[in-house]
Amino acid sequence: MKDRLGRYRLVNQAFSRLMERLPHELLGRCDHELYDADVARRHVLGDLSVLASARPSREELRLDGPERPSWHQIVKTPLLDQHGEVAGILCTFTDITRYREAGQDLVDLDGMLPICSCCKRVRNQNNCWEAIDHDFNRRTPAAFTHGLCPECAKQLHARPSM
Repeated sequence: MKDRLGRYRLVNQAFSRLMERLPHELLGRCDHELYDADVARRHVLGDLSVLASARPSREELRLDGPERPSWHQIVKTPLLDQHGEVAGILCTFTDITRYREAGQDLVDLDGMLPICSCCKRVRNQNNCWEAIDHDFNRRTPAAFTHGLCPECAKQLHARPSM
């Protein structure tokens, strides 16, 4: 989390590991103290846009690490004070390197998704029908857990057993 001046006020362990610094080494610092000039400038411009518009933003960023580059999706969300004014920014970093290395961008499921009205399978890019959870797992970092909604649980338990 950053304040209106772009200083880190709260960081988690994941961000600390990404930055290869202890959390207390990040607190109170600005992007210009942590990144090279080009990356810092991108972060600051993104922050200023969120602060001015009070609207979230999303971007992808390549970071050149010691072993290999990594890709991250950055989502910046304005934090409002009790008067509705932007008091800071909540930033989330998601490592999307494995998707970029596979030649895929992180997929937002906007638009039309062909789904069977009966079995609920979806049609993929190869015009084949597959279970919706397989399609999502292939195209996004989303993972499915399986359970029963209350209506299906009632129907399942109401069936006579054989």
